[in-house]
Amino acid sequence: MLHMDYVTQKLLGIQDLNITFREDWLTFRKDKRSRLAQIIEGSLEKRPSCCPSCGVIWESTKDVYAHGTTPKKRQIQLTEIDNKPVYLELTVRRFKCRHCSVVSANHLPNHFVKRRKSISVKLHLKILLELKDTTCIKKIASICKTGYQIVYRTSLELTNYVKNLEPGPLPRVLAIDEFKATQDCEGSMAFIAMNWESGQIHTILDDRRTHKLLEFFNGYSYEERCKVEFVVMDMNAAYDSMVKKVFPKALVVIDRFHIVQQLTNAFKNVRIQEMNQLNRYSGEEAKKYRRLKRFWKLLQKNYSDLSSEAKYHSLFQRYLSAQDIALELIDYSPVLKEAWNLYQLLLGYFKDRNADYFFDLIRESQNSEILPQSFRDKLAFLLKKEESIRLALSVPYNNGLVEGTNNKIKLLKRSAFGFRKHEHLFARIYWMQTPAVHSI
Repeated sequence: MLHMDYVTQKLLGIQDLNITFREDWLTFRKDKRSRLAQIIEGSLEKRPSCCPSCGVIWESTKDVYAHGTTPKKRQIQLTEIDNKPVYLELTVRRFKCRHCSVVSANHLPNHFVKRRKSISVKLHLKILLELKDTTCIKKIASICKTGYQIVYRTSLELTNYVKNLEPGPLPRVLAIDEFKATQDCEGSMAFIAMNWESGQIHTILDDRRTHKLLEFFNGYSYEERCKVEFVVMDMNAAYDSMVKKVFPKALVVIDRFHIVQQLTNAFKNVRIQEMNQLNRYSGEEAKKYRRLKRFWKLLQKNYSDLSSEAKYHSLFQRYLSAQDIALELIDYSPVLKEAWNLYQLLLGYFKDRNADYFFDLIRESQNSEILPQSFRDKLAFLLKKEESIRLALSVPYNNGLVEGTNNKIKLLKRSAFGFRKHEHLFARIYWMQTPAVHSI
C-alpha cells in the first residue's frame, strides 16, 4: 500500500487522517445520480486507542484483534473538482475487544466529517455559504454537485439552529417594519426588528398585531427597555402607540423615504385628477393629455435634478430640455401649477433639512383656495407626525437597512417559489444576515 503524496492530500483536504491509498487511487465512474464522478479509494486501518464499550485501553493483541472490514465501504462526498463530484471511498477495518467482545471501527475526525454525515465539513460549509444568498435549494445542489435532499436537510438544520437562539439585549437604535411572509403565520404580515448600529436582525415574529408585539417586548425588563433611545419606523399608527407603551424613553424617528413618499403621492393624485378632466380623444386637450401621460415622471422629480440639455421630442415637435418640458406641462392647469410649485418647495426644504420652513409652508397651504382638499389633507397628515419628522431631519437614522432586508426576502421567496412554513423562511433570513459562516 502506498500513501498519496502530502501535497495532493492537502489539496483534497484529507491529510493526517490515517488513510492509506493504493497506487491507482483515482477512478472514474457514475454515482447514484448517474453523474460521472471522481472516486478516491483508500482504507482506514488504524485501530482505536480504547474500546468504546468497556473503555479498556488497547495496548496489544492481548486486548484486541482485527475482525475484518465493514460490510459496506464508507463514501464521503468532498467539494467538487473540475466541475465533477468527488467521493472518498474508504474500506474501514473493524476490531474486536477481547474483554467485552464488542466489534468497533475507528472514526474519522470531526474536523473532516461529522458523525452520521455523508458529506465533508468543507462541502457542508460551502452549502451554508450558498444558503446565505437568495439562491434556491435546487440551484445550490447543482452548484455544489450534491443531492437536493442533502441541501434540504442542511437548511432544516438552520431551522433548529435558529430556534435555539435566544434574543439578545435590546439595541440603542431599533429599526422596525413588516413584510409578507407565509400563509401559516398568525397575522397577515410578519414583523421584523433590526439593530440599526450593527445591521443584525434582533427578532422576527410571525405576527405584527399590537398585542403580540406588546407580549414579546414586555418580556424584557423595564431597565432593558429603557436602553432603547430611538425607534425608526414608517408612519404606521399601531407601531407608534406600541412604542410609547413598551419603550418609555425612546424617540420615534419617521423614515425619510416615507415622508417623501407621502409628498409624491399627494402630488401624483392632483396630477391624475387634472389629467382626467382633459378630453383625451381629440383636440388640443388630447395632446396635453398624451404629454402629461408620457412625461409625468419629470413632474415627480426635483426640478434641480432635471437635465438642462435640449433634445428633440416628437410630442412637442421641437427641441426641449427636461426642465423646459416640466415648466410647460404645469402651465396646462392652474391647480397643477400651484400644487407643483408647493411640492418643489417642500422637496427643497426637506432636502436641506429645514424643518421650520417645511412645516410653515404646509400650514400656509391649508388656507389655499386653489389646491384640492385631498392634497391638503395628505399634507396635513404630516403635521400630526411633526415631532418625529423633525427628529428624522436632525438624526442620521433611517429604515434603509430594514427595507433592504425586506427586498432580499422578496427575492428569496421568488427564487424558492415560496415557502410552506414560516420557520424555514425565518431561518434563511437569519442566516443570510449572519456576518460569518460557521458549521452548525
